[in-house]
Amino acid sequence: MLLQNVFNIIEAQKTNLINGVITYIDGKYNGFEYNQAICKRDVGYIVDAISADLLSGGNYNTVL
Repeated sequence: MLLQNVFNIIEAQKTNLINGVITYIDGKYNGFEYNQAICKRDVGYIVDAISADLLSGGNYNTVL
């Protein structure tokens, strides 16, 4: 049940995690040009992979 709770927290904070990455990149690399939409999408994929692996107990999705 603990892993399910962690999964739920990650899913609830997914938007904040994604936006935090964008904020970090913009603050750390001032003037760096990149496609924010693609970056947000890709960070979402990473969060989804971590969440799936958390529930399965493996690392298949994260490594894939």
